[in-house]
Formats: sequence, structure tokens, C-alpha cells
Amino acid sequence: MFLSLPASQGRLRISGSLLGALWLSVPAFAQAIDPQDQLALRDVVRAAYIRAGQPRTDAEIFALSVSARPLVTFVPRAATEADIVGLVGRLGLTDTSLPKQPEPVSLTRTLSNDPLPDYGAVDLTEGTATDLAGMLQRRETTSREIVLQYMYKIQQLDHAGPGLRSVEQINPDILALADRADAQRMEAQRKGQTLPPLFGVPVLLKMNIGTADDLRTTAGSAALIGSRPAGEATLVSGMLEQGLLILGKANIGQWAGLTSNNLSSTGGQTISPFDPSIAVAGSSSGPSIAAAMRFAPLTVGSQTSDSIIYPAQQQHLYALKPTAGLISTTGIAPYSRQIDTAGPMGTSVHDLAHALNGMVKLDTTDTRSKAFVRPTDYNASLTGDLTGLKVGI
Repeated sequence: MFLSLPASQGRLRISGSLLGALWLSVPAFAQAIDPQDQLALRDVVRAAYIRAGQPRTDAEIFALSVSARPLVTFVPRAATEADIVGLVGRLGLTDTSLPKQPEPVSLTRTLSNDPLPDYGAVDLTEGTATDLAGMLQRRETTSREIVLQYMYKIQQLDHAGPGLRSVEQINPDILALADRADAQRMEAQRKGQTLPPLFGVPVLLKMNIGTADDLRTTAGSAALIGSRPAGEATLVSGMLEQGLLILGKANIGQWAGLTSNNLSSTGGQTISPFDPSIAVAGSSSGPSIAAAMRFAPLTVGSQTSDSIIYPAQQQHLYALKPTAGLISTTGIAPYSRQIDTAGPMGTSVHDLAHALNGMVKLDTTDTRSKAFVRPTDYNASLTGDLTGLKVGI
């Protein structure tokens, strides 16, 4: 009998007079791994269990790291606090390191009567983006506190618990971005300066919208893991100029619905929080579920025919599908380059208007985008006066 491991195929052949020839596949995580990567992997697994209040011995960590490896979607040697928080949820653990007040208030799970574990603070996740912006301006909370609560909720209900799979990635830099926004807000208030309305408020983007950070932009396809977009989407640049924080990326129907409306090879099958037996329609299924579950006060999807409007209707949301061209599609992986457009989803019409102010940034390289006249503030038009309004049915 002889054993051989072909380096090019990663398979093990066992031959013998009685066994004949038998081919066995070797799992990816069992193949050769850089020793430093192995140590880093064990460190992040150990950190996740410590964060969950379940410290393990070195021998236990060694064994656990093998099963945990497929759940590590980041580079272990470059792991951030946000990465560890996400891993805690994917391991099915509960984060016990979050701060608690002497008299904690329970978060109530949206769309259900099941309470979340005590977080120890006022539940900020049920507020609209406009509500949160007001609290930030009045110094009643911070961007860091808002972000932590959304991360906690995503961990409990999306990555663990019912596992809705609507949020595929958390921005590894989000806590640093939140801290910077808090510092900038304090400095602006000290100087009497006015910041944009949604400054320091988090937003989730669909997986086909390019960002110039460490978030992947795969359009849901495993074939694009490791690739980077040529540049940041114009709408993202506009939202960042308005002070919005990119919390992460939401799951997508692969290739914006080209192969599936609610399933991707990178994020899996999304599940409706209203009725798990009903398929969430439209490739913006991830952004719609995330907005309905209050995993972010605002999300951004994209649409060819009905991928914003249909899932938003299912999830009881406000959503806006702008006229094609109003929002530049530069930096968005499209289904159709001619008719695709991005649009916001949320629980308030005012939130959508505020988001639109940044999303409509002029893009001189987009021939459709150049032709539009853009008001200074879409929210200013929301007066309730319908005089002269024309409605097409």
C-alpha cells in the first residue's frame, strides 16, 4: 500500500491489493496552511470564546479552530474587533462583553415577541435615521453606541438565532469610523458649525455596490472573492460626503438577480422574518430584510425591474426607485447597464429623502446622470402639500 498527495489536486490516493484505488477529497482547511496563519486563526477563535465568556484551553482551541475555519471570512492576522464580534455570532455564541447598566432594558426583537438578551441601554435600533441624527445632535447618544447596538442585533438575529442571512459583512473599520464621527461632531459643535442631517448615522449597502475599503464587492458570486472594484461607487462617495457610515454589505440575489433573487454563493439563502416559507422577492432581498429587522436605519438596494419595490412591499418598508439615471450607476455591478438604478429603503420617507441628497451626486462620466437637475434638499419638499401633484396609475 502507498500514500501520495498530488500537490496540484489536493486529493489523497490509497492503493492496495484488496482496496483497489480509492480517491478521497481533503477539506481545504486540512491542506497546508502557513504556521503563522494557524496561530492567528487560533488567536481569533480564542478571542471569540473569551468574548462569549467561555475561555478554552490551548488543546480545546486547537480542535475548535479546525471547525471554525470555514466561518472565518476575514484574514485572521488582520482581525479587528468587528471581525471578532461577527465570529461570535457565526459560532452560535452570545457576546457577554457588551456593557451593561445596573438596570438593563431588554431589546425587543422586531416582528416578534421574543426578547433579545439584555443589552443594558436604551434600544436605539427602533428609531429612524432622522431620530438617531437628532439624538446625536443633542448629545443623547454616540455613533459608537448606535453602531454597537446594530452589530449586537445582527449577531443575535442574523448571523445566529433565526439566521436570516441578510447582512453578509460588517465593515471591519466601523467602530473606528464611528469614533471619528463622534470626535468630528464634538469639534463642529464647539465651533458652531452645522453638519449634514444624517452625519454619523450607519447605512447598509447591497453587495453589488462598490466601496473603497476592506468590504468585498462580489455581487454575491464566489468567483469575485478576493477581487476589488476599480473605484468607489459615485453614490457611496455622495453618502460619505453627507457623513453616513458604511456599516456593512447586505446579501443579494446573485449577480443582481441574474441567477437567483434571494440566494447567493457568498451569503447563502435569505429568510423572510415575516414568514420563512415565503421566498423574499427581488435581488435586494438582503437590504429589505435588514431594514425591516432594524439591522440598520437605512439600506440601499438596486433595481432592474422590481428588486427594490417588490421586497420592500413584502417587508412593509418605505422604498424609492428613482428614475434611471438620477443616481449614477458608476461602481455598481448591474443586471442591465441601461435601466438599473440604486435606491434607498427604510422606515421613514424623510430618511429616504435625506439619503437621496447624497446618493444623487453628479457623475460627469455617466451620460445618463449628467442630464438631471437636482434640488439642494429633497427633504425640504416633504411639506405635505399635494397641490398640483400628478399621479400616474
